[in-house]
Amino acid sequence: MKQLIVLLISILIFSCADPTKKPDEKPETLHLEEIKEVRRQKENFEQEKQEFQLQLIEAQRTFSSDSASLADFYLRTFPAETKEDFERQINRLENLMSTERVGSYQLVSNELKPLLIKVIETKTINPEEAIRLSKLYTLYDNLRSESLFSGLFTMDENYNLVWNSIQMIVKRTPEDTAYLRALIELNDGISANVELSEEMQTFLPEGITNNPEGFLTMFEIRPEQEKERFAIYATRWEDPIPELMTVFDSLSKTSQYDLSARALIDKLTIANNR
Repeated sequence: MKQLIVLLISILIFSCADPTKKPDEKPETLHLEEIKEVRRQKENFEQEKQEFQLQLIEAQRTFSSDSASLADFYLRTFPAETKEDFERQINRLENLMSTERVGSYQLVSNELKPLLIKVIETKTINPEEAIRLSKLYTLYDNLRSESLFSGLFTMDENYNLVWNSIQMIVKRTPEDTAYLRALIELNDGISANVELSEEMQTFLPEGITNNPEGFLTMFEIRPEQEKERFAIYATRWEDPIPELMTVFDSLSKTSQYDLSARALIDKLTIANNR
């Protein structure tokens, strides 16, 4: 009887075994390899994490007055969670600490605010200062998007210095196309200051309205392949401005700018119908 029971147990065990499994297979070997691979990936991830931390510390030393905002930006606002995230953050910090961008940071730190204060205090701005202001402010805006210059302007200074200076450029546009050029560069270069970026859709058309002949002169000397894009500056959010179109239509019929005005209207019509 005991022999029968043992035989039945043996049959039952054999029937439950994996029939496809070879006797010499060692599943624990595969399991160990998987563990090793996970460990290797974790070690690589740790290397990226440590490199990111070192890069961030170096950036905080380089831009010491913005140390807190850099930490907030990289650790709280856009924290890295994967190896790929850390690689992107490392590349971004390396680019931020390039010789060119560090030089731009120093230039803006030394010159932008004093220039704005001078313009407001003297209530005037010459063409060279307008171009200089547009260059400095677009550099500032670009670096601001990287969480630098967090304390350069208070909210009041943003309006009293920056906005008022740009409005002064708008008022001077009848005198020289350099003022239009400055407005165009500001229009193209501002993005971090979202409110001001949106307001440029009012400032720039107003400046063009003040000096449509000057804008047509600038349009005329553009290469043909750039003219349509340039013509769009005379729109608001790429929609034609009726009052401005009326001005160009009048110039197309009665002045020395007739050919340029017609070409501009044609470019705007093509862009609007797209």
